[in-house]
Amino acid sequence: MDFIEGLLKVAGNEAIYVVVDRLSKAAHFLDLKHPYTALDVAQLFMVGIFKLHRMPKSIVPDKDPIFLPLAEWWYKTSYHSSIHMTPYEVVYGRKPPPLLPYLPFDSQLDMVDRSLQAREATIRSLKFHMGHAQNRMKVQADKHMTK
Repeated sequence: MDFIEGLLKVAGNEAIYVVVDRLSKAAHFLDLKHPYTALDVAQLFMVGIFKLHRMPKSIVPDKDPIFLPLAEWWYKTSYHSSIHMTPYEVVYGRKPPPLLPYLPFDSQLDMVDRSLQAREATIRSLKFHMGHAQNRMKVQADKHMTK
């Protein structure tokens, strides 16, 4: 998915939300009004994409600033040894809110259950990859340390 912006205003709309199917390369072009939020885009997705095709197995978003990636949230709420707290605590003066784990089938709505299970899988993957990256950085830093 991507956004095309800076267009002439037509019927109050000046941006286009583009969703492309990776397999067929079929594209949907949905018009947006500025300023739009992540909620606006999610609602447009439900009306213009989900209604026609159901939920995709994966979504590759662009780097639009209206989305707060999970990795960024994780970074802001993770303990940093250099400042002896999380960046969230520095900015807001309190501990970050917990991201409560979801137990499968806690919800009575199948769609909510699938969505939260996908979130849990994303968090597990993120933890794995961040741990792997931290380990690589430690190995590189240790190479340059004198004993």
